[in-house]
Amino acid sequence: MVLPAGGTELQRELRAAEATAAELRRRVPGARVAALRLVDVADASALGRILSLPGVVPSVAGFDPRLQLLHPDDAVAALEHATLEDLDGVYNVAADGVLTLSELASLLDRRPAPVLPPWGATLATMPLRRVGVPLSAELVAQLRHGRAVDNRRLKATGLRLRFTTREAALDIRRAQRVAPLVATDHAYRYDEGLEEFLRRSPAVHASGPVAAVDDDGPGS
Repeated sequence: MVLPAGGTELQRELRAAEATAAELRRRVPGARVAALRLVDVADASALGRILSLPGVVPSVAGFDPRLQLLHPDDAVAALEHATLEDLDGVYNVAADGVLTLSELASLLDRRPAPVLPPWGATLATMPLRRVGVPLSAELVAQLRHGRAVDNRRLKATGLRLRFTTREAALDIRRAQRVAPLVATDHAYRYDEGLEEFLRRSPAVHASGPVAAVDDDGPGS
């Protein structure tokens, strides 16, 4: 995964962080610095949050991007592995398997809702943000073009990831089903305005059901 020149504010910050790591390597002879580029962690990312919205998943009309999810246990395992093995360089951390957004939605008993137009999507996110949908510029671009990276360099160092993208998504579904049983007064609840917006959106009602997914999709 190569961070493009220019790009969003987040991409610029990531490039600056990696430049700092490279400078440290140059200034300290023998220093080993590992930069881990994690794809979306299932329960701790903007993509993971929109996959947990009630009933539907916001999407860009006409696009069904290919995506990867990383199970949180594998994210922790990668950090531990990089430390114990004293890795040096840049490594992509991603699960095996790639699924489209519609396939992920189906696994989570949801359906894509094309509430974002293919052009001018940034303006269209404003009412969604007001009702609590976390749609950053980076996420909108991801919902249009997708993102999948090669994890072979990291696996060549000996790390064995436990969960595929499909298995990470299924773990999200298990957590969603258990959440109502363990909810407390302090647990997060979806905003009523958000639920009402999604229920009444014409794009949601126009969306048909999504076929079930039987496999992981192509490997990385």
